[in-house]
Amino acid sequence: MKTNVVSTKGGWKRTVKRAAVAAGAVGTLFASWVYGSTEARLQARYDVRVAPLAVPNEYETIARGEHVVRALAKCTDCHGDDLGGGIMVDSPMVGRLVAPNLTSGEVARRSDEDLLRALTHGVAPDGRPLVVMPSHEIGELGEEDLAAIIAYVRTAPPVRRELPPLRLGPVMRVLFATKQVDLLPAEKIDHARARTKAPSPEPTPAYGEYLAKSGGCYGCHGPALAGGPIPGMPPGSPAAADIRSERIGTWSFEQFDETLRTGVNPEGRTLADLMPWRATRKMTDVEMRALYSYLAKKPAGATASNP
Repeated sequence: MKTNVVSTKGGWKRTVKRAAVAAGAVGTLFASWVYGSTEARLQARYDVRVAPLAVPNEYETIARGEHVVRALAKCTDCHGDDLGGGIMVDSPMVGRLVAPNLTSGEVARRSDEDLLRALTHGVAPDGRPLVVMPSHEIGELGEEDLAAIIAYVRTAPPVRRELPPLRLGPVMRVLFATKQVDLLPAEKIDHARARTKAPSPEPTPAYGEYLAKSGGCYGCHGPALAGGPIPGMPPGSPAAADIRSERIGTWSFEQFDETLRTGVNPEGRTLADLMPWRATRKMTDVEMRALYSYLAKKPAGATASNP
């Protein structure tokens, strides 16, 4: 009987050991797949050619570009008020996401074509996809506003800032590999799409839709604007709010305007830092009214592709 007990214990030990070895092998294979698949996507090359775009070096164009950068496209949220770039996320497990320097000292080395490709296609000069560059949204801007952005950043005072390289941690790589986060907008952009012209800047739903699409409303709040986890953000980040017409339509324009200019909603709740109200507060009255007229009256259930 004693021998049988020893034998049984030995059998369990061997079974546990084999299970541990098998689990380790599966884990190694999974880790290899995660790293290999994500690196392949990060190092992919896109052959994107953009049509020439006239970039006027005029005061009106540059001034418009500053407004688009700071109030509409909200470039400063990632690249900083001085456009000198910065670290957006830095965590051992999640990784390090870095917004590059956009000031004149850096962009002077890039052609207008390079800048336009980055803005509208999310692709670097060497063809690699840019990480978390919201080109799928900025690409909705009209040609005049795109030209204005380029004109403005070329005049931005140069900033000298050493920035560390981008790094994806294990958590972000797994989420990226399993398509739970979108890090490369270039993967979902129609690179054959033609550039468009912006609607007339009037307080209309058409202009409001233009501002919503190019300004990131759909990028954060989802295709139906129902809110939820924000694509590309680390686990545990605040969720985007529901901004469908069923909710925004219950607000008066004055309440909507105050919310986007102060960061406090009609219920007295302070908006999460991820909500770019410091940018939207710089919108003109016409832009604010246009955005409200679109969001407050948008048909329930309509999405960005089905407005």
